[in-house]
Amino acid sequence: MSFLPTANPFKFKRNITADFGIELDFLTEPEALTSFPQEFTKIQDDLTAVIIPGSSLAFQFSFEAEFSGKLLDGSELSTQMKVADIVSMVGLKGHALGRILKLEKDCYDLYAICGFTAGNPTKAADEFRLRFKPGNVNEETFIEEALRRIGDYFRSENGRGPLAVSRFYGTDEARRVDSYQRLNTFLKSVQ
Repeated sequence: MSFLPTANPFKFKRNITADFGIELDFLTEPEALTSFPQEFTKIQDDLTAVIIPGSSLAFQFSFEAEFSGKLLDGSELSTQMKVADIVSMVGLKGHALGRILKLEKDCYDLYAICGFTAGNPTKAADEFRLRFKPGNVNEETFIEEALRRIGDYFRSENGRGPLAVSRFYGTDEARRVDSYQRLNTFLKSVQ
């Protein structure tokens, strides 16, 4: 079984069962492709990557985790994978805000990451500060801009971010208020 192309030229999908599949996106930084002014670029004849500023953060700020499970033939397998950590997720999701078709999902992801990593937003902020050590001006600028954008979206209980989180849950007023409170706590704690 292999990954098959989708309607998006940078996305491939592999169906595991009738109702479960895995999607794989190929990303690259704009600086890596200075001669390609378009949104997508061909890596090779049958592989296209989407150009996303800051995507290299996912490689710089990550941790190893073990994944295990049963394969289709019934055998079990475990493997180590690098997973984007809270710094790269906050940075990339903060810059992704504003995509109309993904707004609810992006705001929900920020709510989950900033509000629940290590149990609560204060501990999430501690984890963020522990992993992010200022020093690289480009990284600092990128992260600061992401945090500013998140703050703009979660400025109030009726801000664009909390309303999007509420819609993600099917209009859940408690989640709207909770997402504002958790993101507000996280943002104050990382400053």
